[in-house]
Amino acid sequence: MAQAVQIFIAYARKDSALLDEFRVHLRPLERADKLRIWYDGLIEPGAEWEASIKKNLHAADIILLLVSADAIASDYFYDKEVADALDRHRKGSARVVPMIVRPCAWRTTPLAELQALPKDGKPVTSWSDRDEAFTYAAEALWDMAHSIEQQREEKTEQARREKEATEETRHAAQQAKEEQARRAEQERRQRAEEEKRRKEEEKRREKEAAVGMVLVKGGAFDMGGTPEQKDCRDDEKPVTRVTVDDFYMGKYAVTFDEYDAFCAATGREKPSDSGWGRGQRPVINVSWYDAAAYCNWLSEQQNLTKVYTINGDQVSADWSATGYRLPTEAEWEYAARGGGKAVLFGNGKNVADPQEINFDGSAAYKKAYSVAGEYRGKTVPVGSLNSPNALGLHDMSGNVWEWCWDWKAAYPGGHENNYRGPASGSLRVLRGGSWYNYPRLVRVAYRGSVTPDDRNYGIGFRLSRTP
Repeated sequence: MAQAVQIFIAYARKDSALLDEFRVHLRPLERADKLRIWYDGLIEPGAEWEASIKKNLHAADIILLLVSADAIASDYFYDKEVADALDRHRKGSARVVPMIVRPCAWRTTPLAELQALPKDGKPVTSWSDRDEAFTYAAEALWDMAHSIEQQREEKTEQARREKEATEETRHAAQQAKEEQARRAEQERRQRAEEEKRRKEEEKRREKEAAVGMVLVKGGAFDMGGTPEQKDCRDDEKPVTRVTVDDFYMGKYAVTFDEYDAFCAATGREKPSDSGWGRGQRPVINVSWYDAAAYCNWLSEQQNLTKVYTINGDQVSADWSATGYRLPTEAEWEYAARGGGKAVLFGNGKNVADPQEINFDGSAAYKKAYSVAGEYRGKTVPVGSLNSPNALGLHDMSGNVWEWCWDWKAAYPGGHENNYRGPASGSLRVLRGGSWYNYPRLVRVAYRGSVTPDDRNYGIGFRLSRTP
């Protein structure tokens, strides 16, 4: 059975007879359990009357004020009951209705802001037929009570829907957990074969890879918001099947030591270290154009064919060249996933731990897939957290955002070979998150983007090469 609507009636003693008349008109609604009426005449002998009044006034859904000159003149009615009622009305916790029972200057009081009963606020005693006035007021209160009942039903229904949604989410999480377990078992079965392959290729990597780089064997993978990813954004979808060729990638992001050598050789101004120190910390405050220029310079130093042709802010790429370049977005995600695996973070794990990834580990940003802990508030030397992924790549999540080649655009869906994004755009892609980001942003699938001339203390880059 629906809970009856509670009505509290405040009045002056001289209006008791009018209250008694009105209660007769409310009786059918009380009998049907639609309304529960309370007024101070119901206080039991021995009870504390003021406490009883306050308790019932604050429990009421509707507060009906029988207004007359005597009521307004009453200090208790005006300063206590009316004041408390208006306070609840302003907070939206009750509906306050003045009912003008005898002529008075009620429009000079704060009650003038409220719609009054009976019709047009005409005092009950001014009607030629009081029954007509009381009937009008009773029906208006019934309409209000019915509206309150509907709101309660809507809230109940909303709560039911939310409970169902929570249950669906729980069920989906269980399914995801089972899928993750299935994938883990599949990976376990493949581990022996992969370990053998890694050992066979280790010597070849040592011979072929440039200093500080690893050979990433190409393959096909699902790029974007795959089932194991959490808190995905719309721009991580649709999931796109991408095949990438073999490529080299730096074990670490480019450091200040490395970039400062470039600046010294070319007469460039060295970027700010934001007061954290240089050396083996990742270089920061470099634009996409700065990163492209560094790639070409390093290629020249090692007698490699330059990848980029740079003419002002116009940059084109020769993808057959063997010099240094920025990774494509697809190459970056494939490498961060340890070769396209279903993992959440760039160290190959599904839980972000501040001891292993440099991100904002503050408790306020903790997720089910992260550990609360240290927030360093700055970069750390590359590789110093000693948490590489299966390919031996360090800091693929956190520390600094890393520039990619691609212009930012929606994923195409379907199957792509060596996807490199659109031919033009306004924003270049950033990947990996940084020291100041919370767990969601350091996932392997998360996509950042800024204009290519942007420089800030959270952006660096990592090198790639085509074999």
